[in-house]
Amino acid sequence: MASTPPQARTEELVRAMRAFGSASRLELLRAMQDPRQLDAAPGEVSEHGVCLALLARTVGIAGPTALQHLSKLIEAGLCVKTADRRGGGFTFYRRDENAITDVADRLRHV
Repeated sequence: MASTPPQARTEELVRAMRAFGSASRLELLRAMQDPRQLDAAPGEVSEHGVCLALLARTVGIAGPTALQHLSKLIEAGLCVKTADRRGGGFTFYRRDENAITDVADRLRHV
């Protein structure tokens, strides 16, 4: 497998830094870091992650606004969207810890 060219790695880092450039997005990432600490209703937290409604409520923003921010985090590779088709088909979001660690490591070498 070929390694990622340096220019593409730089573009990935810039995309991640733009995603980190919003207080709401940082708060969403923090909320996903330890969902057990959130004031969750039954079903809002699972092994799949944290549901959109809980994330929006925790950060204090509207659901559509949270969705826009989460889309930016997904685009930057910092979180992933998952689904639990069992109890009502919630959509969940969780951090991509490997990607976040990778960004932090690359920043140490800038």
